[in-house]
Amino acid sequence: MDYPKLRNVEAFPVNLNGQHLVCLRDPYNFSEKLLFLPLPAFFVVSLLDGQHSLLDIQEAFLRRYGEILFGENIEQLLRELEGNFLLEGPVFQQRKQQVEGEFRCSNLRLASHAGQSYPGDAGEIRKQLGSFFTDQRGPGLPGPATQEPPLRGLISPHIDLRSGGPCYAWGYRRMAEHRSTDLFVILGTGHSLSFPFALTRKDFESPLGVAETDQAFVDRLAESGGENLFAGEFVHRAEHTIEFQLLFLQYLFGGRDRFRIVPILCGSFHSFLDSSQSPGSDPAVGRFLGALAREVANYSGKVCVIASADLSHVGPRYGDLEPPSPRFLEEVEREDRRLLARAEQGDAEGFFDCTRQVQDRYRVCGVSAIYSMLKVLGEVRGRLLRYDRSAVDQENSTVSYASMAFD
Repeated sequence: MDYPKLRNVEAFPVNLNGQHLVCLRDPYNFSEKLLFLPLPAFFVVSLLDGQHSLLDIQEAFLRRYGEILFGENIEQLLRELEGNFLLEGPVFQQRKQQVEGEFRCSNLRLASHAGQSYPGDAGEIRKQLGSFFTDQRGPGLPGPATQEPPLRGLISPHIDLRSGGPCYAWGYRRMAEHRSTDLFVILGTGHSLSFPFALTRKDFESPLGVAETDQAFVDRLAESGGENLFAGEFVHRAEHTIEFQLLFLQYLFGGRDRFRIVPILCGSFHSFLDSSQSPGSDPAVGRFLGALAREVANYSGKVCVIASADLSHVGPRYGDLEPPSPRFLEEVEREDRRLLARAEQGDAEGFFDCTRQVQDRYRVCGVSAIYSMLKVLGEVRGRLLRYDRSAVDQENSTVSYASMAFD
């Protein structure tokens, strides 16, 4: 391992018991373990780009810290990284082939966050989901369903349920009090997706049962929606943004016989911020969203399109130098509400223009899912039900999110 290379993994600062560390996380979950590194060790990791030899790393470490870093210490760190499948090389390739093969051969997308972000037991998850409705920040339990038409769309958070659960509940209470829906098109944010969109035909499993994917709908969409629509399918395996919505749907509306889903991951639209081009004017994006809009409009039953989307991400964990001050968080909320006002009007282009005007300064990760939902729904009006935010670490790094219903 003369020129070791780290895989494309997430790295973010954490403070544990007063100690400043950097956490490494594999966004594809080839390794489910989080590695916490002291800053000197992370400095070494930052040089694992396939261009630095071990001698180069030792020289750089000496210049940075004024201390000699022995080769055996580097080797020990490399073994730990390799054992957790975080280094490029034969160990990782073997793991990758195994995991991708298992996913490819299965008809099910298994729950990836059960037992971590929420309980793995069905009774416990029902208890937790119910508590979000009755929480002091929640909307209360749903009343009886009315004869109001089903919701056409919903913006719902995808933050960890333990942080944002009551905000999810606002949208899902509104949904439960309307007439039933036959099909939920769930537009998840694909955080590690390198394609505009990713389809899958797999059914989705959770502790509450199996939700059936409408494969005929997916097949029609794949035929008319463009190329490479399954190229990013593997990202579905570990991405949580569809899984979290599914829990609420199963909790409120039952299992396989009550509804079907169409799970779609949306990649980043960040490349459009530096141009005057709208995402919808891009041939690949426009073709897919046009095809999806036609399928939704022509569907024989009732369809609801869900955008699983958080809003701003600020603070050291997300790249800012300092924790956000109260004044800055007020600024963030003003910008979030400006975005949400455009969404309420059903204005997809205005929504994206708001993001472009500030060059995504606040790192709104749900832009592609919300924009796509608005384009698919066409003329629609929304209503903001709840806006909230949560600190996610001791540095007060903060994520904002909202629930918005579209009738």
